[in-house]
Amino acid sequence: EGNPSYFSHEGVLYGYDAEGNQKLIAYPKAKEAENYKIVDGTKIIGVEAFNSARKLKGIEMPDSLETIENYAFYYCDGITEMVLGKNVANLGYHSLAEMNNLTTLTLSEKMNAETTNSFLDWNDKLTTIYVPAEVTSLSEDVYFHEAALNSSDPSENNSR
Repeated sequence: EGNPSYFSHEGVLYGYDAEGNQKLIAYPKAKEAENYKIVDGTKIIGVEAFNSARKLKGIEMPDSLETIENYAFYYCDGITEMVLGKNVANLGYHSLAEMNNLTTLTLSEKMNAETTNSFLDWNDKLTTIYVPAEVTSLSEDVYFHEAALNSSDPSENNSR
């Protein structure tokens, strides 16, 4: 308490980047909670912030969230469904990789080919991806290695 650069919410470490944007830095791997709501005003989930948080089953992202950095949810095996915050535009390398029980992913309407790269990899139970109509392209580097996709559900007006 009293540190202007960092704060804690329910044992989760937050701070600020060089531009003053609120950033979730680290979620404790051994945290017992099954669900977590990211603090409103958070714009960035940092590199490896949730890495190996295997007890986590649900995550709620605020509308303020714009960026999920590299390996942010790597090995989050408890999460089966994920809905990206509506303003998430930037997904770092393998930010959603190795989520071994992820079956359904809903993308943000802000995503495009310039702001995404190989964010998925080794999600062998991923069967469905919902793509909002506003998403007209994704990077060719989006990688679905070992995904068991049964369907992607682009909105009716999506040209992709």
